[in-house]
Amino acid sequence: MENRGVWHEYDARIPWIHWAYAAGSAYAVRDSRTGETVYCDNEDCVHQFAADHSSNGRGLGDLLHRAASALGFKRCGECAKRQVTANVWTPWR
Repeated sequence: MENRGVWHEYDARIPWIHWAYAAGSAYAVRDSRTGETVYCDNEDCVHQFAADHSSNGRGLGDLLHRAASALGFKRCGECAKRQVTANVWTPWR
C-alpha cells in the first residue's frame, strides 16, 4: 500500500522537487524552492512539473522543448523526463 502524505524526492539531481501520493489515484508535486504545490491525476503530469521546474528555463532540455512545441509536438511524460535530464546535464546560467 502507498504511503499517502509522505514526500519523496523526485530525482537526486533536482532535490527541490518532491512528490507524494494524494487522495484517490492522484499525486501531489512540490517545488520546495518556491513552495508551489500542484495536484496531478497521472504520472505524466508529475514529470512535466519536474521538467518545468528543473532549471528555471535555463537548459538544453528547455530549448529542445520550446523548439518541439513550436513545431507542434506535445510533451509526454517520457519527453518531460528527457527534458529534466538534458537540463541537469547542460544547465545555462
